[in-house]
Amino acid sequence: MRYIGKSYPIHDAGSKAAGRAVYAGDMELKGMLHMALLFSTIPHGIVKHLDCSKALALPGVVDVIHCFNTTEKEYNQYQTQFGQDLVHTARIFNSHVRYVGDRIAGVIAETEAIARKAVSLIEVEYEEMAYSLDMFDTLTGKIDGIHGTGAVFEGGEHVTGTKPEGEGLVEIHTATDLSRINHICMETHACVADYDRYGDELTVYSPNQTVYGIRTILGDIFEMDYNRIRVIKTTMGGSFGGKQEWVLEPVAAAAALRTGRPVKLVFNRSETMVSTYSRAPMHFDADFVFSEDGTLEGVDCDLLLDAGAYLGNSLNYARTVAHKLFRGYKYPYCRFHSRVALTNTIIGGAFRGWTSPEATIMFEHNMNMAARKLKMDPVDLRIKNVMHPGDEDPLIDTPIGNFKAEEALRQGREHFEWDKRKEEVRTFNQENTRYKR
Repeated sequence: MRYIGKSYPIHDAGSKAAGRAVYAGDMELKGMLHMALLFSTIPHGIVKHLDCSKALALPGVVDVIHCFNTTEKEYNQYQTQFGQDLVHTARIFNSHVRYVGDRIAGVIAETEAIARKAVSLIEVEYEEMAYSLDMFDTLTGKIDGIHGTGAVFEGGEHVTGTKPEGEGLVEIHTATDLSRINHICMETHACVADYDRYGDELTVYSPNQTVYGIRTILGDIFEMDYNRIRVIKTTMGGSFGGKQEWVLEPVAAAAALRTGRPVKLVFNRSETMVSTYSRAPMHFDADFVFSEDGTLEGVDCDLLLDAGAYLGNSLNYARTVAHKLFRGYKYPYCRFHSRVALTNTIIGGAFRGWTSPEATIMFEHNMNMAARKLKMDPVDLRIKNVMHPGDEDPLIDTPIGNFKAEEALRQGREHFEWDKRKEEVRTFNQENTRYKR
């Protein structure tokens, strides 16, 4: 028993607790510059003109890079490997801005304070365009021109088994809406990039979940050999999916390549919430079919996902929900269809659980509504339909292992004193007319 019952703290726990750990935002390199960004203040439009003269005249400002003097190479910030099949529409800086928080320009200066002051001096002239803040508005064609690739994407359809038909079936329909959620890591997004002009080598320091993903995307954007790019994962102050897509790294790299000096870019809390990405809002329309005794016979589900202004990982994310629908309950039929709609809002992305929480919330909500309609105890309904050890996931024809959901439900009901509490609620409701539980 070398591991069970033993305490093995993570390797950097001591330095973090003592305040000795060095995060990307703590780094200081010789000759290092600092960067601050200018974000769009409108949800959708075209940048017609940028006047950076006042910013450039401010003492301590080294350069201003923006949508008109940097590469127009398009990429997808979710890219994690070479040759990945993704829709590329994002740029380091954008003249066609698509949400409040879209990047327009960046000031490179001797200090962060100077950089932030200079950003406030840049003047922007916009041509405003129609915008959509709601995925259902997008379906009407309101912003079809947001990208050349369109605004609505099909995620595909998965069908398993034969749809149940006949008498004695009970159909339960639910609509489940999940809101946008930000990761709120204690460490905001940060990155340091350093370019050695003489050796033609780019080094990037950032808290991230895929160093090779960053190397791949930077090599593709700047047309550099991968062996000229080194990515170092710094001490992580929280991610939960919030640092597995590349937001700051291309920007800081562009600044380092431009100046030939190290450049640090650190977002404050507001910038992290407005201009990185969040868990995507989702709308589920689900129809579950039960036999009268409570046996789940089939699931029919349509998902609409709000990707925000750029597609990012949203197509992959939406499709993944289908693979989570057979990880708890056993039933003979399932149809799952997904679509993704763009809106003029912050980009949707990965969040802890990779669609397991979203799929589960939808599923359990429908089970609760079914218990009401079938007049069954919600725990009994679940026990009747949960998977058991050795059952297979029909989407991948693979056993789910030693799955003991029924045992967990029975123990949970006992420890929670479920039946006793139900009786207390029933008694309370009978005795009170003003308040109900």
